[in-house]
Amino acid sequence: MLNEKKSTQEQQFEQFKTAKLNWRETREQHQGKDTPISQTLLQSQAQTLNLKAIQAMIANLELNKAQFEYSQTISQEVKETIINQIDTYLVYLQDQIELIDQESIKLADLIGLAPQINAFWQEAVNYLRLITNQAQLEKLSETIDTLDTILAAIRQNFEEQSQNLSSAQKDELAKKIDQIQSNLSDLKIGLEVIDSTLAIVGQDEDQDFFVAEDKADLRIVKAEIMKIKQAILDLTQLPEQPES
Repeated sequence: MLNEKKSTQEQQFEQFKTAKLNWRETREQHQGKDTPISQTLLQSQAQTLNLKAIQAMIANLELNKAQFEYSQTISQEVKETIINQIDTYLVYLQDQIELIDQESIKLADLIGLAPQINAFWQEAVNYLRLITNQAQLEKLSETIDTLDTILAAIRQNFEEQSQNLSSAQKDELAKKIDQIQSNLSDLKIGLEVIDSTLAIVGQDEDQDFFVAEDKADLRIVKAEIMKIKQAILDLTQLPEQPES
């Protein structure tokens, strides 16, 4: 199903790009000409461009909706919130299609409608990016808390069995545990910084610079979590008791 949605999204986007190119060519040739043919061509291309733009948006939202429906990395509550919002966007776009399809619509109306649709789309994209990043942050935070709990249990187990270890082994294990704990603390701070950035951007619709930067930051956090998981796994094997 996702492959089908992806294919549809790609096809609709290509059709939109073609319609945009046709509109630009028609506008260059006929803008300023008050002949019936010129006005008819301009209106037809403007109408097609708006429709193709909306159809591309719908295909994109349908793909995002399907991806969220199949997602295993966000909670059901967050998933339902996102899907409901996407459905709201889809209803709005369907209404715009009906408006554009009206025979009575004029060229000026079509031209004036374009920036409104673009503004709507920017809002939708920013929302989806914001909520997706926030959901990922929540999941990563839960993972770090779980690792923190596991590490605390390992530390306790280490202390209980420390009498069976040499001084050198005790020092080595203590350093490793402390280092992992420090790394976890750094990751928590990093997530708080990213979360605060998202909160600020979420209040300012004109800012979307966080998207690429924070996606990179989240990838770094995920990579560090994998390293910590491996380090904790290594700690689960206590050194063998030295032979007397």
